[in-house]
Amino acid sequence: MCVWQNSTDAENLLTEIDLDFFERQKDGRFVRSHENFYEKGYSFEKLEQLLSAAGLEVLGIFGENSFEPPAADCQRAVFVTRKI
Repeated sequence: MCVWQNSTDAENLLTEIDLDFFERQKDGRFVRSHENFYEKGYSFEKLEQLLSAAGLEVLGIFGENSFEPPAADCQRAVFVTRKI
């Protein structure tokens, strides 16, 4: 079982994610493990600036799991790049 909790700082586009995993053992007990991490959102324009500064050329931007342009409400985008 996984318990997933988020808290978001909308002003800074920062989301803290807490995950608790409960794994059943052969003897019936559950062992808990925990992960905590952050995700930060960036505009496409900012990502393109960062990629360019890193020496990469953006060849295309696609919506999650497709070769179509990202929809306005997409939560993930794939940037295809190559080293300049």
